[in-house]
Amino acid sequence: RLKLPDKKKYGFVFFVYQVYEVMDMCLLWLPYPLMLVNRAVCGFLGSNSAILRSSAVQRYIPERLRSRVNALSSVLLTTWASVFSLLMGFLGEVLDYRWCVTLGGAATLLACRFLIGDRRQDVRKVYEMSDCDKNEVSATDAATEI
Repeated sequence: RLKLPDKKKYGFVFFVYQVYEVMDMCLLWLPYPLMLVNRAVCGFLGSNSAILRSSAVQRYIPERLRSRVNALSSVLLTTWASVFSLLMGFLGEVLDYRWCVTLGGAATLLACRFLIGDRRQDVRKVYEMSDCDKNEVSATDAATEI
């Protein structure tokens, strides 16, 4: 078990997002044995980044807002997953499946670059918030509520 320092969490997660999408883009172009390796690498990296993301977001959001934020996040993710699944289905009717997956991965790669990479200062705060920072924020929230 390795503990990743707070200052390196954002860099690791952003790297995983990029690698994951590149691996998705090339998945259907690979022979079957390499597809298995591809999914194993993505599974390992993806589960680690998901754990980091989940714990970072839960630590960053004040406790009184967590359930609301989690519910909104679930609704938005389900909605957009449904919309994009439908769009990819339409695209699959006119293009080869390999090209659909490649284009979908490229679109996700670009979205990740613009939404997470270009806003790195804001996103980095979420991943690199330490317990000491949280205590300071909690004290500030408590002082503002009084």
